[in-house]
Parts: sequence; C-alpha cells; structure tokens
Amino acid sequence: MTAITESPEKRFEQRQWLAKFCYGLGLDVGCGAKKISEKAVGIDLGILSGRQPELISRAYELPFASGSLDFIVSCHLLEHIADTKRALAEFWRVLKLDGACSAIVPDGERFSHAVSTVEHLSAFTPLILREFFRACGFEIKEEAEFLEGHSICLGIAAKKTDRSPRYRPEGENGFVWLSGSERRKGRIF
Repeated sequence: MTAITESPEKRFEQRQWLAKFCYGLGLDVGCGAKKISEKAVGIDLGILSGRQPELISRAYELPFASGSLDFIVSCHLLEHIADTKRALAEFWRVLKLDGACSAIVPDGERFSHAVSTVEHLSAFTPLILREFFRACGFEIKEEAEFLEGHSICLGIAAKKTDRSPRYRPEGENGFVWLSGSERRKGRIF
C-alpha cells in the first residue's frame, strides 16, 4: 500500500491519484463542484457551490449503456450511499471489460469519525472495501493511503473482470448496516 502525506490542499493528492486512472471516456460520480479530470463527465445529485454537474443522476442509476465507459472515479462518495454494492454493481455494468474503477473513502478502521457524521451511511475498513469491490466483479490493482489533517483515507483502484457482480439487495448481503444512532456512537463494521 502506498502512503501519501498530507498536502496543503486537503484533497489535492487524492484527486491527483484518481486522475491517473482517467483515460478514454468516463465518469466522476459524486463530482461536487469540481471534477477530478476534464476527461470525465461529472455526475452528482444536484448543484453544489453554484456549479451544476454535467449530468444529474444517482450512482446506481447511471444513464449509460452497458460496457460503454473506460473509467469511473469517485472521491468521498461511497460512504454517503446506502447500498454500496448496488452502486458498484452499476459501475461494473457501464464499464468496458478491463475498465478502471477507483474510489477514495475515509478509513473506518483507523478514523473513528468516519461514521460519526449524519451524512456518512457506511464506513469501510481496508478489508471491507476490497471485499465490496471483489464481490462486484472487480480485480484490485492498486491501493493507497492518504493522510488528510487528522484523518486517514483509503484509495482503491480496480479493473472490471468478466465475473458478474455477486450483488444482493441491501439487508441480504451479510454486511452490517448501521442505524443513524449507531453511526453517531462511532460504531463501525
């Protein structure tokens, strides 16, 4: 695992790391006010910081044909999604074979505040993040750690394989999903 030190701009190195996986046609899902790369189509739920994304869509309902994209990046998105496996299965669907999917999330194992905010619906340890990607048909290619102030974030990059996702709807997948009160107590899975 590559360790990357804190940058004066909190997420600058994270964004640079994700940008290296942007080639061909792809998406920045949960782009917020600024996309990772100009090569990406920005997708989000609405207008943030006065800027509208190029497309307004949910992460598990992407308006693209199956096998049509070369890459998907997301920076601090997956922890805000209630059904992460459903979103990753949708990423798998729209990616070409060997397409790149990379994401950055807070490290729930070493940063207890990763689940303490109301906006975070789930927390990821390195093991859980890997398992989610593998269960959704991806092969892990690279991992990184990012120091951001007093928090630690995880980066993962994977490629689409020909294995179909082993997706099951939320509640049937064997993972513990936390209620709001459990998140506020800082419990992780």
